Amino acid sequence: MRLFRDIGKLSPKYIPSRLPHREEDISKLLSFFPEDMFLPITVQVVGPAGCGKTSVSILSGKKLFSERDVYPIYVNLKIAQNKHFIYSMFIQSLRRDISTRSLSADEILYKFLKYLDKTNRRVLIILDEIGYYVGTKDTSIIYDITRLNEFPNIDKMNVIGVILISRNTNWQKLLDESERSSLGQLILQLKKYSKEELLDILEYRCSEALKPGKISIDVLEYIADTTVNEADSDVRYALDIIYYSGLLAERRGSQTITFEHVREVLSTITSPTITNEDLMNLNDTERNVLLAVALALKSKKEAYVSFTEVYSEFKEIYSKPNLKKLENNLQSLEDKGVIVVRGFKRIGLNVPTERLIPFLERLIERIKETY
Repeated sequence: MRLFRDIGKLSPKYIPSRLPHREEDISKLLSFFPEDMFLPITVQVVGPAGCGKTSVSILSGKKLFSERDVYPIYVNLKIAQNKHFIYSMFIQSLRRDISTRSLSADEILYKFLKYLDKTNRRVLIILDEIGYYVGTKDTSIIYDITRLNEFPNIDKMNVIGVILISRNTNWQKLLDESERSSLGQLILQLKKYSKEELLDILEYRCSEALKPGKISIDVLEYIADTTVNEADSDVRYALDIIYYSGLLAERRGSQTITFEHVREVLSTITSPTITNEDLMNLNDTERNVLLAVALALKSKKEAYVSFTEVYSEFKEIYSKPNLKKLENNLQSLEDKGVIVVRGFKRIGLNVPTERLIPFLERLIERIKETY
């Protein structure tokens, strides 16, 4: 590949070796599991989509493994049908040759704890999407995993803790009183990333995934800005944009990922998208204002252009230009989801100008000929 060094580093399944702007959160999470604690601790990791909950939890588990020989067991509950499946995964993550087919869920969990006791192997259990599982499957899993120390005939409890990952704590309303009581109140709340933090993260991930110089800081800033405004700072959304923009750039034979590649990708994943019918239903002034925005962006080769730059193009293509008319129609286009306006100096598009401009020019000319 001409652009990619390791395309897998943009995958949502990839956990990088470090997490910019989450170092303190990892330290705080690890502090919940002191070495001299002999009862399992339950900790909730909560935050919006794409804020690093899973990565923080798994990296914390890896640190416990390297520093204290505590083995992390990760299960994404979105793929779990029932407790039998989940508890079987606990065992099979350690020993694949142990059969659990004829056992009940409680028997499997007990067998898992006895195996840890016998082998003196310590583990940390990480359960992702707990809110989804509790909301659609079975709440009793909470009672089970928060009362592991109450199982009989276990000489040493080698589960040091359980991490429960969710987007919020609303799922706890579905629990009965005993389940809520056993859950505890240890919560690590992760906030969504700021634009500056997101930009740092994207720079780091691109340094791993792309060859040097294949994407500029300006293009990354545009992706970060779009992600904050369109996807509530979801890192996975931003990484997907880079991934698909890179593939598109390679197919086009480009040496770098440009604004146009990103705009084309955004036109397919943002909602609502601009259709030919949408453009044909614009009034004459709106079409000309939109063309002025596209021409200004093409000329500047930047993520956004200013009101002044759009007006400069508008004067060249429209017979009766004035500032108020431009301002009103920019607002109308933004209301219709056709353009992006984030201030007087930040007017943009989420569609490629190289396709939009010729279509608009042909449409405007055809309408003129009609009249």
